[in-house]
Amino acid sequence: RDAVTPRRAMASLRDSLPQPSRASDARVARAPPPAAVPDRRAAGVPPYGKRGGGRFQPDDFADGGAYPEVHQAQYPPGFGPKGATKSGGVQVTMNASGETNYDAIVTAGRDPTRTTHTGHGELVAKPDATFERPSEDAIQAALDKTKASLLGRIDKRAGKTSLTAGAEGSAPEYIKYTPSNRSDAHASGASHRLIKMHQAPSDPLEPPKFRHKKVPRGPGSPPVPVMHSPPRSVDAKEQADWKIPPSISNWKNPKGYTIPLDKRLPADGGGVQGGE
Repeated sequence: RDAVTPRRAMASLRDSLPQPSRASDARVARAPPPAAVPDRRAAGVPPYGKRGGGRFQPDDFADGGAYPEVHQAQYPPGFGPKGATKSGGVQVTMNASGETNYDAIVTAGRDPTRTTHTGHGELVAKPDATFERPSEDAIQAALDKTKASLLGRIDKRAGKTSLTAGAEGSAPEYIKYTPSNRSDAHASGASHRLIKMHQAPSDPLEPPKFRHKKVPRGPGSPPVPVMHSPPRSVDAKEQADWKIPPSISNWKNPKGYTIPLDKRLPADGGGVQGGE
């Protein structure tokens, strides 16, 4: 017995159905025929290898192709027409020697008040005569400003409002010294000497000569005593009252232990709730 295939079953079912009274294709959506795309490429374009010296029109590049063997500016449709201006472009300028000046590419979009060097000439060392030296007034103003700053620091360090010559130190003190050895060979036979004692001037800007070492702080006031009740013995009942049962969760048991009910009961606070 031959097996009935699905295709043969469908064919027999279609043959058994009656023919439709009217044929209608309204339910069948058919796609519209594709519109013919016009070929914008010129028919007179010579084949490859024979395009030397030819001039092409913009329509020859309608499909995006190009001819690298033709030395001509080639643009896709809508690009590079004559008279078109590009927004944000940089104007091409020439320098004094007639060469293209590319400084506008570097300085475009920068702060005009800042000086931007774009050439190699700024890196070459120049003689000192080419630099502008400050005037005498500028030199004197910088000197006065530096002197005032130094004097202000000296006055602040010395604790004075002004620094004048001879104001530091007191009058010298003279001491008469008579040596115990009065032989003629000692000190050229001098019987006594005069010693002049005066305060040597110190530099206010000199760094400290000694290292200041911080000493640990001494003990303060004694701590406040904490008052405790007198010690007493603890009985067994009080120890049992202070015993805190371990926390047993009613939801989690990762180890799978068997926990008695009397141990699980204190977990929900049943042991501390007073009954009425």
